[in-house]
Amino acid sequence: MLCLETGQINFKKKMFAVSSYRSVGCTFFDWSIHYLSGQKNFYSIKNCDWGNLSSNPVTKINAHGHLKNHPRGLDSTKKCIEHLKTVPAITSFYPTPLTLPEAAHSTGITLDGNTTQQDFQKIFSKQKQDFVDTIHYIADQHIDLIYVDTAPELVLYFIENRSREGTVTKIPNGQTVYSLEQIQKDHQELFFKDSLDTWSGQALTEKWDERERLALCSRPFEFDAPDIALQTPHLKIDSRSLWVNGEHCVKKSLTHLGLSLDESRWDHWIKIYKQWQQPQIQNLEFVFNYHNIVNAIINDLWLEIDLTFEQEVVIQHCLIYHHNLNLKTWKLEKFPNNTRLLHQLLEPNIHPIVK
Repeated sequence: MLCLETGQINFKKKMFAVSSYRSVGCTFFDWSIHYLSGQKNFYSIKNCDWGNLSSNPVTKINAHGHLKNHPRGLDSTKKCIEHLKTVPAITSFYPTPLTLPEAAHSTGITLDGNTTQQDFQKIFSKQKQDFVDTIHYIADQHIDLIYVDTAPELVLYFIENRSREGTVTKIPNGQTVYSLEQIQKDHQELFFKDSLDTWSGQALTEKWDERERLALCSRPFEFDAPDIALQTPHLKIDSRSLWVNGEHCVKKSLTHLGLSLDESRWDHWIKIYKQWQQPQIQNLEFVFNYHNIVNAIINDLWLEIDLTFEQEVVIQHCLIYHHNLNLKTWKLEKFPNNTRLLHQLLEPNIHPIVK
């Protein structure tokens, strides 16, 4: 079978999907399967053409140097599948849920500062059900599926935003890359507008004010994801396995897909995997240790820390909601490097707690 665009001979025609409900590394996983199976080119639906498969897709925050096929929602996934059926080669796609504005539009709800809690529940239900329908449709089409699942106890992994392609109010267009500041701004104006206006009206806008306001408003332990339960053959992988034991995961996936491992590429892939793995491990460190940090702060125990702003918000949230304590953080731009210093800043919480 001749691929005219590349002049290469390709004896395999296979379509597969790699998917997850949340962003856990499926772009890197998709690239890894292509790279380790010896592919030199990748078919992009966006470009309707072949391009060179990247030898290293890892950027500073993710693996989006790999131009994956990335349909959102059931309708887009159906179109993606029909397109790839016409391509005589190894192809893949990475389906994801509808974005918040897409789900809102499909339910006839306007997404703005007047959106009610009941409206949000309808939007979230639409997102979840449409994604479940998408995964079942892929299975019903007998397309090889690798699903990366995430356990609820890993919820704090998602406090850091890794995608820059859209915000809660802006649909990704494949071209615009948003700053973290813009992503956070849109998120707060949609979900926390009342508190944002109240605190701004009192000139409480410094970084330490922002941290405390978010500690009060955010719900970092809420976890809402569908249970993907299929009765048809597929491969389900726990996200922790991908993050810490990726070597086993990719080999198992190649076997599942009936693809051979290109041994000549293994050593290079290991180097790229270690590079990609570092931010995942850093996020997991906090997931595993946040309760130890809180305990050390309360009991005046020494523990070395170096937290991101988002992680600081979670720690202050835990102190307020779980222990009715707070921190004297006036002019504290960043938490100190050990928990005993934070213990010295403890004080009773004076904010009303809403469960």
